[in-house]
Amino acid sequence: MEEAIVAIQLKESILILAIAGVVVPFLLYYWKVNPILGYICMGVVLGPHGLGYLFKSIPLFAMVTLDSENIAAISGIAEFGIVFLLFLIGMELSVKRLSAMRYWVFGIGGLQVIVTTTILAALLSYAGFSLAVSIIIGSSLALSSSAIVIEILARSKKITSTTGRFSVAVLLLQDLAVVPIMFLLGVLADKGDQSVIVGLLIAIAQAILVIICIFVVGRLALMPLVRMVVSTSSPELFMATTLLIIIGASVTTAFVGLSMAFGAFMAGLLLAETEYSRSIETMINPFKGLLLGVFFFSIGLQIDLLSILDKPILIPLLAAALIILKGVVMFCIAGLARISLASAIESTCLIAAGGEFAFIIIGMAGAVGLLPNEISQITLAVVSMTMVMIPLNAKIGNWITGKFKRKSLPVDGRSYVKTNGERVRVIVVGFGRVGETVANMLASHHFSCCIIDSNPITIALARRQGHLVYHGNALDKECWSPAGLLKASVLVVTIDDARVSNLVVESAKAVNSDITVVVRARDDVHAVRLYELGATKVVHGVIEISLRLAELSLLYLGLPVDALRNSVREKREEGQLLLK
Repeated sequence: MEEAIVAIQLKESILILAIAGVVVPFLLYYWKVNPILGYICMGVVLGPHGLGYLFKSIPLFAMVTLDSENIAAISGIAEFGIVFLLFLIGMELSVKRLSAMRYWVFGIGGLQVIVTTTILAALLSYAGFSLAVSIIIGSSLALSSSAIVIEILARSKKITSTTGRFSVAVLLLQDLAVVPIMFLLGVLADKGDQSVIVGLLIAIAQAILVIICIFVVGRLALMPLVRMVVSTSSPELFMATTLLIIIGASVTTAFVGLSMAFGAFMAGLLLAETEYSRSIETMINPFKGLLLGVFFFSIGLQIDLLSILDKPILIPLLAAALIILKGVVMFCIAGLARISLASAIESTCLIAAGGEFAFIIIGMAGAVGLLPNEISQITLAVVSMTMVMIPLNAKIGNWITGKFKRKSLPVDGRSYVKTNGERVRVIVVGFGRVGETVANMLASHHFSCCIIDSNPITIALARRQGHLVYHGNALDKECWSPAGLLKASVLVVTIDDARVSNLVVESAKAVNSDITVVVRARDDVHAVRLYELGATKVVHGVIEISLRLAELSLLYLGLPVDALRNSVREKREEGQLLLK
């Protein structure tokens, strides 16, 4: 028996890795298929309603297909994809940004869920369904797919745009709404239509209490813990602690009845306040990408093609009607937020489809006997079809908004990159005395810079001075992109260690060959090597000190200031030419 279980788990693991590492990249490269659609389609093809149903009796096909027994095991792993996704969203938003978005989250998001649920429930009641069934179906269809929508926003680099922030705000409220909806489901299953309001109030109070506890514990214990771990300079310990925080917060919220994803989101909000957020994001991204792929694959496994084929007209019509109805409601509500027409259209196209939580809510309703199996299958088929349409909806939204958007450049026509919402022109590697002076000089002239350092003490100092900080190792090429190297104008390397500064310059030039590199040199040999590696300007410590001493001596001897400056400039240029 144990050998059979191990064999099943091994087959699932091999299939998932093969799809993630071979099949989806192949579809993406040759057919330009959206990776989300790729995972969903592979789940449909290899699942119990695809080849798993047609060829379940053939051993050869049984090795590369999955049946209904495998779905539960894969769904358990897939849930962590949403957990890591919501964690990274929390880090992207931070408490300050979420506080600034509170009107969108609780006002606009709450209005979207209430209005959409009310309209859908009224239509279903008019069609002859009971009040309980109408509320369950209406509330589940009012929710959208956080996983797919946010992944599309992240890939198109629109998370921090108006469209991204507005869409995420609505999706966050929808994730919060899952708690009272599932509580309501339990109430309806036990007591019919009685005590619904009391149950909802209890669920909301419970959620608020958990949020307060997580924030208090996080403020008191989380920040000191992370700083202590970083001080050990152990990447393994840092990764283990980060994973512990994510999983611990997720399990805590799940234990009290909230979703695991919500707990991960709270952990992300707390860690976003630390100076190590970008380093954590770079480390977690690979986990998120693979686990999200498993999640989309599990969604595909649950799509019943036979249900759709049995009703080839009804289900597509219902899916189109759902998208249109939710789209109209969302567009009207977006007008209350006073966002631009382009952002309203893009957000509407993303939010109009159904979401993954409908599978959970409808599945639970069917299990407790509130929904007949036929109604459950039709509802899930409609949700599945709308979810598959989300990437296409996003493209339609982009195409429509292309008519309204006008391309604009910054005032001075130069390139900028946004990191944590700020424009970055200069990256300074190392925040010792030299790096601190450089960063403060740049700030005094209103140039934003990003500090890269791995020392928790200097990082804390840089943050207190108001600088943008990226905690990471500049020798690792993975740190350059989130720090903004690809769009920055100047890279300043202030590290005193010759070997390390050589490697930093070499790593940076490999990522962005056009970047202007100003670097500190220890001696002549080091300066010559830096020029060979592609440095634009090398500041030779010995030469600069010599010139400064000579300049002061000649000044006190009475040499005119203009003649003195010209002489110093000539000697400096002469030294640079000799080194080059």
